[in-house]
Amino acid sequence: MSQISHNYAHVLYELHVSKEAITFTTEVLSLNPILLDVLKNPTIPCTQKYNVIDRIFPKELQNFLKVLCFHHSAALLPEILDDYISYSHEQEGILDAVLTYTIKPDPTTTNRIKEALKTKYQKQDVNLTMQEDPALLGGFLINADGQELDYSMRGRLKQLQQKLTWR
Repeated sequence: MSQISHNYAHVLYELHVSKEAITFTTEVLSLNPILLDVLKNPTIPCTQKYNVIDRIFPKELQNFLKVLCFHHSAALLPEILDDYISYSHEQEGILDAVLTYTIKPDPTTTNRIKEALKTKYQKQDVNLTMQEDPALLGGFLINADGQELDYSMRGRLKQLQQKLTWR
């Protein structure tokens, strides 16, 4: 993540821009990739970009987006929006984690994993993203706070292979 996008994300957070506005903007840009191309295109006059911004984006983000366009920084917008979510979660004590599994765990198991992560990382809440990966052969992986916790069969087999290799 670039320092510039990180700084812009901090500004958005300090301006108390709602997560809903950020989420809406992220969705609009992902559904209409041409829109970002328009905002970052240096040949399109700022006045035309401002008209587009006023018609499409939430009121609380319009001035910010206009500043980005004026400073020719609109290309950073997707990264800024991602940085905003990460920074706001950090400020609010929310841990972002990814649970990779072979068989989707039931809600009770998912809640136990969340509680264990909240305790381990001393967070208020856990935002757990779920993804399936049959290559794990069984079990699951958890990626959180830059660490990988490997409880998969694939990981156990690698550990066993390493032990046998070292003998």
